[in-house]
Amino acid sequence: MIKPIKTIRVFFIIIQFIFESEINIIFSKITKKEPKNFLKKYSQKMIKTLNITINLHGMNTDAQSQQTLFVGNHLSYLDVVILSSIYETLFITSKKTENTFLLGKICKNAQCIFVDRQSRKKAKEEITNVSHRINSKKNITFFPEATSTNGDSILNFKRFFFKSAIQSKCKIQTFTLNYLEVNNLKITKENRDLIFWYGDMKFFSHFLKIISLNKIKVEVIFNNPINIKKLKTEENNSHFLSQHTRNQVIQNYHFIGN
Repeated sequence: MIKPIKTIRVFFIIIQFIFESEINIIFSKITKKEPKNFLKKYSQKMIKTLNITINLHGMNTDAQSQQTLFVGNHLSYLDVVILSSIYETLFITSKKTENTFLLGKICKNAQCIFVDRQSRKKAKEEITNVSHRINSKKNITFFPEATSTNGDSILNFKRFFFKSAIQSKCKIQTFTLNYLEVNNLKITKENRDLIFWYGDMKFFSHFLKIISLNKIKVEVIFNNPINIKKLKTEENNSHFLSQHTRNQVIQNYHFIGN
């Protein structure tokens, strides 16, 4: 059931975010300064409005103030709101998302890095671009499954942007997202689609269902950070990093139905 007052509050937050970020972009062009990112500020507002409870474990507080590549599993667009309410970051997302109604505009104003996963020709350029962002003391978050899933499994991690971490010699911080409850009921295969967004689900209609929920409970577990500079020679490659980080994420993941 649609909740009119809550819906108005949610869209007011989105409008505020778009308006403030647009003004800031214009101002940055005039002053030739880097635009501010308001994603954390408005994500925290959205978390409160949607009544999302976050159980946080093992956060590396140093990662909030230094260049770090955050890597983890992906279940919903809510992942972005939840993570960005915890730490300052830019997200890597696909060109397909850029063209999604409303979601694309939000991502643009959040300064997301759009990549073309189908183009190998642009791969080197995109890896270098991410490395430069990290070297400019930005935290970058990406989901190496390269898509959101229904939670039955964690897909193999793509090696693509681990090369950016190797180039920039940054730290890698893995995280595991577990959605625990919706409306005080344990997440199961029967109710997961109220939160999980995957396959050919339409964004806007799904988002309206999210707004209609009373409460969401989620767990975010940050695993031990990986220092690229301290890796052994045989470990300093994207193949090892993709497997090792996936294993870290799986270790704390609650598979649906278990």
